[in-house]
Amino acid sequence: MNDLKFSAEQQDAIWRMLAAILHLGELDFDKMSFDDLIAPTKPGKIKNEEKVEVIAELLGMKSPEALKKILLQSVTLVNKEEFWKPNSLKKCNDNKDALAKQAYNNMFNWLVKRMNVTIQPAEINEDSFADKSKTVGLLDIFGFENFKSNNFEQLCINYVNEKLHKLYIAAIFEAEKMELMQEGLTDKIDSIQYPDLKVMEVIKMLDYKQGSGRYSGVKFANPPGTGLFTLIDDACTQVIQGRQIKYEDVSDSFTREHKK
Repeated sequence: MNDLKFSAEQQDAIWRMLAAILHLGELDFDKMSFDDLIAPTKPGKIKNEEKVEVIAELLGMKSPEALKKILLQSVTLVNKEEFWKPNSLKKCNDNKDALAKQAYNNMFNWLVKRMNVTIQPAEINEDSFADKSKTVGLLDIFGFENFKSNNFEQLCINYVNEKLHKLYIAAIFEAEKMELMQEGLTDKIDSIQYPDLKVMEVIKMLDYKQGSGRYSGVKFANPPGTGLFTLIDDACTQVIQGRQIKYEDVSDSFTREHKK
């Protein structure tokens, strides 16, 4: 960080923020202190309250009680008057997670902007800069991640990553074909073989829709079944129209579509 011209105070603030975020993740709410888990009439308690004092100090808050209040209660503003309401156990955990995520997001965005300002050339505002400057483009594609507990969010992340990977490979091969055509080597185009992307079978199970153009130009030996995301989209449309759709309906449709 010294090379990027971060001052000692800024470096200290970064470490304090990171430490506060880590301590936030360790806060534990006392389930037995909530008189009702869904609609409590009084605020619950935090088991490890010493963590609240540490977090408040790291964040530069004058009072740990203020931090406890925003974690355990929600405020509504009516005619400039505050009305505080006890949070349920789930809402308390959601508040804690939201605060940690937002703090990390704000710090990350600030770091990116701060580093960009530091490394940008001094002559960036000169008229001649665009003529002599060069650009380096980077595409960072994360691989497929598999955790002990995989939720829907992780499924969507992996799906997008694999779609980007497919798009990148297709762009490379199309560029190669164009180059061969420009050099008068069109007879060599048929010899280009796309790599065997086994993950494509999984992607098709998720998003294939007949006639959508999503797989235009791709020839299948056997037409794929309708993808899971497509079935869910159709089910949601039917629900909006007033039909009763159960989870089992989507599951049964998916099984029929992909039964071998």
